[in-house]
Amino acid sequence: MIRDVSPDDHEDICFTRESFSGMVAETSLGGEDVPQFLARTVEWLNDHVWGTLSATLVVSEEGLGDPV
Repeated sequence: MIRDVSPDDHEDICFTRESFSGMVAETSLGGEDVPQFLARTVEWLNDHVWGTLSATLVVSEEGLGDPV
């Protein structure tokens, strides 16, 4: 697992190459609330992550009850 990959480093290999084997990289994107976080995250993924194999979105338990 590659932890704490900067979301501002758009040239990081984790964002620019599609892995065809097991690989996990973690980055953190903030937001004031769940709708803002989701909007920012979807835009960031579409703009900066290459490939179509997978991405996982994690929201805290506190955010699960927030209607989107």
